[in-house]
Amino acid sequence: MKKLAGTSACYNARNSLLLDSSLSQYLSRTLSVSGDRRKWTWSGWIKRAKLSAVQDIFSAWGDAGGNGNIYFLANDNLAVYEYSVEAGATTYNCETAAVFRDVAAHYHIHIIFDSTQATASERIRVYINNVRQLFSTAAVYPTLNFECYNINSSAKTHTMGQVSSATMGRPDHYLSEVNFIGGLAVEPSATGYYCPLTGQWIPKKYKGSFGTNGCYLEFLDAAQLGKDTSGNGNHWTTYGGIVAANQTADTPTNNHCVLNPLDADNYDVVTPAWATGNLRFTASGTGATASHSRGSMPTSAGRLYWEATIVTAGPTHPIIGLMAASGENNTSGSYFGPSLPTSIGYRADGTKTVANVASPYGAAFTSGAVIGVALDLISLMIEFQKNGVSQGTIALPAGTYVPAVSGYDGSIVDLNFGQRPFTYPPPAGFKSPCAANLLRPAQRAQNVFAAITAPGSSIETTLAAARPWASYIEIFKDRSNTQSWKWRFSDDLPNMLSSDSQAGKTAFTAPTAADNYVGYALRVGAAYGVFTTEVAHVNGTPTNVAHGLGTNRLMAIGKIVNTTGDWPVWHPELAANQYLLLNSTAAAADGPKITVDTTNVILAASLPSGTYRVIAIAETSGCIKMGKHTGIGAADGPFVYAGGCPSAELIKRTDIAGNSWLVLDERRPGYNVTNSTLEMDTANAETLLSANALDLVSNGSKIRDTGAGVNASGGTYIYVAIAAAPLKYANAK
Repeated sequence: MKKLAGTSACYNARNSLLLDSSLSQYLSRTLSVSGDRRKWTWSGWIKRAKLSAVQDIFSAWGDAGGNGNIYFLANDNLAVYEYSVEAGATTYNCETAAVFRDVAAHYHIHIIFDSTQATASERIRVYINNVRQLFSTAAVYPTLNFECYNINSSAKTHTMGQVSSATMGRPDHYLSEVNFIGGLAVEPSATGYYCPLTGQWIPKKYKGSFGTNGCYLEFLDAAQLGKDTSGNGNHWTTYGGIVAANQTADTPTNNHCVLNPLDADNYDVVTPAWATGNLRFTASGTGATASHSRGSMPTSAGRLYWEATIVTAGPTHPIIGLMAASGENNTSGSYFGPSLPTSIGYRADGTKTVANVASPYGAAFTSGAVIGVALDLISLMIEFQKNGVSQGTIALPAGTYVPAVSGYDGSIVDLNFGQRPFTYPPPAGFKSPCAANLLRPAQRAQNVFAAITAPGSSIETTLAAARPWASYIEIFKDRSNTQSWKWRFSDDLPNMLSSDSQAGKTAFTAPTAADNYVGYALRVGAAYGVFTTEVAHVNGTPTNVAHGLGTNRLMAIGKIVNTTGDWPVWHPELAANQYLLLNSTAAAADGPKITVDTTNVILAASLPSGTYRVIAIAETSGCIKMGKHTGIGAADGPFVYAGGCPSAELIKRTDIAGNSWLVLDERRPGYNVTNSTLEMDTANAETLLSANALDLVSNGSKIRDTGAGVNASGGTYIYVAIAAAPLKYANAK
């Protein structure tokens, strides 16, 4: 590792190894002597590319059968497992309760095996990003002082990328910072730490003993990508044609854009295929049936460059370009997606497509061509190049964009977002789309929002410790029993409001000590994108309330507090003059009741006279994102870009009545699948939305539930997502 340029505390992993299952690529080493088989640690970083298939991480096996494995299962849980031919039985099998379906960033996977522990559940521990994982109730732990038959055993073949001698489990993933440590149960803090500059969990160079058979793989030497740099000389042999091109710059400290299979377009229900670390796109459609795919890393600032090498082309496709990150990616009958000026592409026949309309542009291209894309979000234009020659610039409006590709009739495209050297030099000042080149957020997410769970006896003090701020909004909800929401404001601590009620403010009541609660806190201040105050309003005249947030991309809430009344809501994705009610399942209605501009929250003249609590929450880069999606009624539902890894999401269906405001967050249950929901408009206790509701991932959320609450076919939904970490500093979730 080396220090990150311009910092004094954080380190930078230099390289990763890309394993491509289509080429049967893996690493292998057969041990000549046994090491400690009672105690060992495996630690490494993985960026997943293929899901819903057995994917090996680290295994050991013999020709007679039997194997010890760390691997992803076909259901995307992670398992630590051994079957022994010698014992004729499964000797241990621990599967995580969590699923791991994030393909946009890197996981730190840290496994501790220590059969000398007196407590059975301490003998196998799995940590993901320094968080200890729960196992399913069917976990089988090794017996006291058990010696592994396979891992760290002589004459057994050890692999990274193959589950057993049956060639099972070939992965598609990026592998980096691998430590295998024999004879020691090493804590995650020995191989990772929280960067003090960013708060991100990142790699740390292990400085202890590696023990017999131990190794450290940094993948620094492109000519010997299995080289052990621990000093032990325990080098690994590469298989499947691993070459210098398998060495990439996509690492946990500089995550790169890839194509995002979670955000596939299904025009005419034809899903493309992805390979080679989600850098190869293969269109599955025929005739006029197109497949689209967007990238994983949206951006709204800077100058970025990437390349697309055309492997197979037709007369008009593929199309290389970009789309708006906020637009739908499942719109039928379009070249690239929505009919918006924020869908722009360069077609194989030389035309350009803007807002779903083709017009003359540049030279045609075919197989072998390298298309460069220079996106200038400072001057607001995009330039396409063919084999290093500019085809001209195209103007585009301000917005948040993501790379995109489209094709049919078997079009194949290889993307390069800077993981490898570019074929042609980028224009001066243009950089690759990766974490290092993303805009640095003005605020760390931890300075804006906190979400915690605790018993009622300690929820207030626990939340207070998580938000050491003078000005704030606190929201509490009993998860165990029916009880109203408690909204409390730092400028009015003795009182509270309940979003499930029309009641005015009442004296704050303490949470029920024995019940389980969730608590949220928003920091108030223009720098944090949150405003609140109480204001007098007189019926018949609009009341302007200056919010000081400098944008109209905000959600505004009003509530009369000195008498009964509804909670009118404005959201930037509602039609002009529409409103919703936070205390109701009603659909969006014509009003207006409450609106906004870049200066004010505006209470409508039609509202009754009284004192109102006004709240405004602004969209802020890397912290708070607002948008909408259209349901498709399928388990492979919409992908919602959130600018980072969401800590909490508020979702409301707007086109028909009868659907609550749903609240989901990373604390409940604490891992994916995220399916524990509360309803902001009811006092109901926590319920499960479904067994497979949605995943909160490093760049947004993937909706998997098919119900009316989040994903009914044709349903319109608005959302507010508040990040736990911006994409620039997000680990895989």
